[in-house]
Amino acid sequence: MARMSDAEWVGPHHDNGKMSRYDVVCLHTIVGSAPAHAAHFSTRGDGHIYQSRDTQFASAANFEGNSRVIAIENADRDSSFLPWNINDGHAVPLFTELQIESIAKICVWAHLTHGIPLERCPDSKPGSRGIGFHRQGIDGNWAGYAYGGRVSGGELWTKYPGKVCPGDRRISQLPQIITRARQIAGLDDNVRNLVIAHAADGSGIWVGDGLTRRHIEDETELKGLQYWIARKGGDPDIVENFADLRVLGTAG
Repeated sequence: MARMSDAEWVGPHHDNGKMSRYDVVCLHTIVGSAPAHAAHFSTRGDGHIYQSRDTQFASAANFEGNSRVIAIENADRDSSFLPWNINDGHAVPLFTELQIESIAKICVWAHLTHGIPLERCPDSKPGSRGIGFHRQGIDGNWAGYAYGGRVSGGELWTKYPGKVCPGDRRISQLPQIITRARQIAGLDDNVRNLVIAHAADGSGIWVGDGLTRRHIEDETELKGLQYWIARKGGDPDIVENFADLRVLGTAG
């Protein structure tokens, strides 16, 4: 299984085959409220995260890119947002600050679990990797919009041309999301200082840095963390008998 511990599981909606590889995290807007089960993940305006599909399986949100793209749908019409005209593609509201934090956490999880780089995806071409947005795979007349759509040679990420998803305002927040994700992930300095340990109280395997800790949910996440810790020059081995990784305290 590949499920994120910080997400509320609302699946399974595994109806589209398995992933072939992991290249992109793609941001969408729902034009509605979360969850949206075509994607792997969804966020509400208050930052709550849903997971509808185990990331072993493809989403149904990115058409030709489904087998290599982890999709995140994001609410834009719930109690966190003012009313807006859904027929005006320029009116899609900004992500809330809580959504930015949650999207960044999902990106970090995808980075540690599946190796997706925490950098901007340039386009929807089959070899492109990173954090991107749905419009990169959409054909249309983008005159009057700040961001264009599919480039020549890019995959189609929808059957429906002209969709503005996720909206100019939300696309403009992508650098903020990537910056925050890299901070959370500890790039480029702190990953090597992470410690993975079996808790002395038998509560499982945790990862911590002396200030915070979180539970490691499955073998896929564990292997991803060990890979990146080793790559950054740290110790990927599991330490035994830690009392609390927040203070790096060993049991007596």
